[in-house]
Amino acid sequence: MKVLRAHDVLPEPPLSEEDCYRLLTISEVARELRCSKGHVQHLIHGKVPHTRPLPSIALGRRRMIRRSSLHEWIRATEGTH
Repeated sequence: MKVLRAHDVLPEPPLSEEDCYRLLTISEVARELRCSKGHVQHLIHGKVPHTRPLPSIALGRRRMIRRSSLHEWIRATEGTH
């Protein structure tokens, strides 16, 4: 079984205007990034070295991430190493 690398993944189609403003939960972001919810929390709070913080929206105690912000953050993070 082949392990997928970042360069193996096809570019995503552009997001529709409705999808750009869709808010994702920590769990949804973790699933998309293939990491734990705790790691997403560390990304949001800037606790991951050499990685800029993941932008989020505070709704009371909950944190939500705009889908367009997540994709922009991924593109900006890809070239840091």
